Amino acid sequence: MTWNFYQFGRAVPGSQYPTAVGALQQAGRTSAAFFERRDIGLTPSLPAAACGRADRFQ
Repeated sequence: MTWNFYQFGRAVPGSQYPTAVGALQQAGRTSAAFFERRDIGLTPSLPAAACGRADRFQ
């Protein structure tokens, strides 16, 4: 996996780095705004079972 990241990184020009950092910072600000109004974010660990459709994956 590390080798794949290395190869991908070699193919991405440095000029895209500021754009990527900006997108990461925006995602952090969005997440922070979400948690200003909430104490916890819940996500299902087994979405098929939570929706009663676990039989579709057997």
